[in-house]
Parts: sequence; C-alpha cells; structure tokens
Amino acid sequence: MNPYIQSLRLRTLPLSVSGIILGTGLAGFQNGLAFALALCTTLCLQILSNLCNELGDALKGTDTDQQGREAYGLQAGTITVQQMKTMILLFIGLSIVFGTALVWTAFGTLFSEPSWVFLGLGALAIVGAIKYTLGKHSYGYIGLGDLGVFLFFGLLSTIGGYYLQTQTITAEIIWLGAAIGLPCVGVLNLNNIRDMAHDIEHGKRTFASLLGPVGARIYHTFLLVGCLTIFVCFGHWWTLAILPVWAWHLYYLYTHTDRLDRHMPILMFTTLAVAVLALLPTDFNRPSKVEQYKAEKHIQDSIRLEEQVRSLAYYESELERLMPVADSLIALFHYEKNDKYQDHGNYVVTGKNGVRILVRDDGKEILLYQNGKRMEHTDDPKYDQAEHLQIVISDIKELEKRIAKTSLEVQKYQKRLQKD
Repeated sequence: MNPYIQSLRLRTLPLSVSGIILGTGLAGFQNGLAFALALCTTLCLQILSNLCNELGDALKGTDTDQQGREAYGLQAGTITVQQMKTMILLFIGLSIVFGTALVWTAFGTLFSEPSWVFLGLGALAIVGAIKYTLGKHSYGYIGLGDLGVFLFFGLLSTIGGYYLQTQTITAEIIWLGAAIGLPCVGVLNLNNIRDMAHDIEHGKRTFASLLGPVGARIYHTFLLVGCLTIFVCFGHWWTLAILPVWAWHLYYLYTHTDRLDRHMPILMFTTLAVAVLALLPTDFNRPSKVEQYKAEKHIQDSIRLEEQVRSLAYYESELERLMPVADSLIALFHYEKNDKYQDHGNYVVTGKNGVRILVRDDGKEILLYQNGKRMEHTDDPKYDQAEHLQIVISDIKELEKRIAKTSLEVQKYQKRLQKD
C-alpha cells in the first residue's frame, strides 16, 4: 500500500462521520450541500488528527517496536518527518477551506454571530487535532484524549450537524450527541488497552493506563452500554440491533489480551451503523424521526413566514408615514418667509401627500398635519429643523434596511415551504 495512504488511516474515517450523519439525519437532511461540506470538513479533521498522532508518537518514541499493531509510514521508515509535516499543512489548509465554505453555505455569510461561533469551533478543532500528541503539553499524554474525542466527535459533530441544518438546538440532540460520542471514545479506549504496557513504559498516561487493565475494560463496557441506553430512552429501538455484536466484542475483550487490533474496524463500523439505525422509524404506522421533524419544521416555517410578513407590512407603513414628513421638512428649506402664508401669526408650508407644516414666527415651535390630522408637535425652544430632518432621514434609512432584510427572510421561508 502507498505509505501516504497508509498514514491517512482510512479505516478510522467511518467513525468520524457518525455524529455528522446522526445530527444531519435527525434534522431531515435539508441542505445537501452543507451536509457534503460538513462530511469533507470532518474527514479532513480526522485525517489531520491521524497524521499529527503519528508524528507526535514518532517524535516522542512511543510508536517504536510495538507488537500487535500495524506500522505506519514514519515507524516503517517509508515517510520522512518533513514529508509528514507537509501532509499536515495540506490537511490544515483543506480543513480551513471546507470549513469556511460550510459556514458560508449554512448561514449565507461569514459575518454573523453563528458564523463566528462555528469558525471559532473549527479553529478549536484544528488545534485539538494537532495538540492530541504533538507538542510538550499534548493532552493525549495526560489522560485527556477520551474527553477530546467525546467533545469533538460526539457532541460537537452531532450538535453542529443538526444546528447547521436547523439553526436550533434541542435537549434530545445534546443527549444523542453524547450517546454517539461514547462508542467513539470506546475506539480510543480499545486502542489504549492494546497499547497499555507500551504507553506506560514510554510515559504516555492514557485514561486506560490510569484505570488499569480491569478498570479499562469495565469503563469500555460502560461506554457501549451507556450509548445504547440513551438511544433506547429516546425511542430509537433499532439501535439494539447492534447489541449482539457489541456483546460478542465485550466477551472477546474480557477473555483476550491479543489481537485487539482486529476489533477496531468492528467497533468503528458498528458505531456508524448505530447512527444510521437511529434514523429509522420505530413504528411503521408512524412517521420516522426525520419525517416528524420535517412536519414540525414546516409548521415553524409557516409561523415565521407570517411573523416576517407582519413585520414587513409594519416597516412599510412606517416608511410611508415618514417619507412625506421628510419631504415637507425639506420643503421648509426651499421657501422664503414671504412665500409662506400666515395663519394666526404662524407660517404654513404645504408639502407632498397633504402634509402641512405650521411654524411659529420665531421658528421655535412646529406642528405637522396630514389631511387635517396632527402628526408631530414640538415646542422645544432648542428645536432645530435641520436636526429634525436628519433624524427622520436616519429613521427612513433604518427602515429601508429592515425592509430589505425582512424581504429576504420572507423569500427564504417561501422557498422552504415551496420545497416541502
């Protein structure tokens, strides 16, 4: 096999996309392009993590002369350290490109609060992939690797995939993100059980080595049983189809200390299978979770469309009210005093749309009427017509911005409802 491809550790990739598939599937796969970009981003981050893991362990001497595991490029001598660093930089760049495109596709801009949050989380994921085993303070060497996998490939992956499709977060999706994160941690724990003696010898303190051989196996049982328990509590009964495979896997783990590497792909692919099974309907007379979500989303979009239409009508009415006020104030600057006619000691200017402005002789009091109805009044001795006009024009510009933004929202929800 090509040493570069070997170092990518392709067999780990199905595990990394489990959370994305679960979160996006529960959201109804609304945005196909966002889903595809999320998959590409996650795969690049997983490969980046694999490469950094190999380089970090090689530099620290942890991967030398290990029994029962495959030798990758650096350990086998088929790839140099410099070549590995070049590959790491390549996948950092790909992660940034795909991640940025994902945020743009999901939110339509890179300059909104949700966009900034996801860009920040993406940067954190890149740092997490690098610092797992690279550097002096790599968290994989102090027993925090399990926590990192749980956060990034469980919670963040699932909740992120769901939010990118719906812009909402629910308590259920948080729990299910935790559930799929548990077997992801299990894969790392199985790896650490296999390498426990070697890791202890080289000063690598994994969580498994801290627990010991028996404790690590009990912990492994908790991870798998906990995963299925959470899914069943939320009605995802199809996930129990994996139970016989995991029961056999646990039996093997408790009765063997060798050939554990062969169980890695079993646990990885069954974790992916759990994510897929969670999307299936549990009652064929009822819609699936995806169909239920789509129905609920249709109702929510209809409500939001009505709200946006009402807001748009209000903004347009306010704009219609302010435009003649601005026109009439502007008219004051184009009339000399002798062009105005007196009305009981006051001067009157008639503007557009039936607006009449009545100004006291000293210009310190103003009354605005439209079709005989008083609109505005001030007797502020510091009243300034120019300042008043500036405020009105500012309000008009703000209303125009809101109308444009609300119109886009209306179009967005109309397109969604038409698609449904």
